[in-house]
Amino acid sequence: MHTDTRPQAWDDWRRITGMKAEPASQQTLEHFYLTLQAAVAGVEVAIAPYAAARDDLERGQLVAPIGFVPDGTSYHLLSRRSGEQDARVRQLTAWLQAQTSQLENDLGAA
Repeated sequence: MHTDTRPQAWDDWRRITGMKAEPASQQTLEHFYLTLQAAVAGVEVAIAPYAAARDDLERGQLVAPIGFVPDGTSYHLLSRRSGEQDARVRQLTAWLQAQTSQLENDLGAA
């Protein structure tokens, strides 16, 4: 399964891992969430970031037989005001950092 949000995800995965897996068929859905739901339903195999798949993995609805491969993508928090200027930005930043640390710990233990 492919997603419109990251159509190159499988190509990136093949390049990073060196694996030459070619699909028997292909479907493209709008978002990782939809591809994960299709994988849970047994429709096909999906590719997704750990953060998107974590809940399904923890419930035992999906498995990651090859694990997760860092691909160099990242997210950045952007705001008109800094955390020094706005307590809400400071609070959101602290929460995001805690979530990121938890995801990294979970991934390291997997």
